[in-house]
Amino acid sequence: MESPALQQQGADAPSITSSRKAFCDFAVTALFIGVTASFVELSKHVSPSLGLSPGGAGLALTLLLLVVLVPVCEQLGGALFNPANNAFLYATGQGSGQEHILRSVAQAVGGVVGALLATALLPVSWTRELSVMAVGLRPGVTLLEGVACEFILGSLLAFVVLLAGQLKSSALKLWIPLIATVVAVKAGASYTGPSLNPAFTFSWVFVYELQSPAEHLLVFWLAPIASGLFGGFAFRGYQLFQQDRTRRQQQQQGRRRAGRSKEE
Repeated sequence: MESPALQQQGADAPSITSSRKAFCDFAVTALFIGVTASFVELSKHVSPSLGLSPGGAGLALTLLLLVVLVPVCEQLGGALFNPANNAFLYATGQGSGQEHILRSVAQAVGGVVGALLATALLPVSWTRELSVMAVGLRPGVTLLEGVACEFILGSLLAFVVLLAGQLKSSALKLWIPLIATVVAVKAGASYTGPSLNPAFTFSWVFVYELQSPAEHLLVFWLAPIASGLFGGFAFRGYQLFQQDRTRRQQQQQGRRRAGRSKEE
């Protein structure tokens, strides 16, 4: 899953070294993957109390985890655990390509560590169904359809996250991306999950080899990264359009004031 609740913390963080950012990304990704691994079984136990299906309960638990992780990531200087987020930050001119590649690698490694720790530390009864995390394309879905699903949903989500980051309300900054995530997950559930997070998918495919190399690379790495770049560039274009419109409005107002001054 995506981590849009974190929004642009990676960009707004204090000036810290790339290596420290990468280490924080590694740690947070390992934590995120390790904790969400427990949700496969935990969701079955809490779903009756919540009045939700196990899948819905799992999604609710994940959203709750994202809310809890926001202040943690803030304290770590804007840690991220999704390479797609690094892609849209780079596309909007926030950070160098070298830095975001380093952080993405750290996230992937952290995800693998989190998955391995989960399989080693969780009770055996809680690990029997963890392989579902590595399931790729749903039955009947073609490679092209999978790529399209991840790219379209990821692009829209990236744009919404960046747009929400411009709002003044902290509550809206948090909940608009989270709601958008729920909508994206529901929309792509019968196609690719959807994953929308290369580090998440990679960590479980590393443990359970249930995807072909082509499927994993194209659908769960290339498409999400491309969607982040596209969403970021689209948002950058939107900002330029807004700035140009504001400038033209100011020029028109200036000409009107000048015209009234001449008449007087």
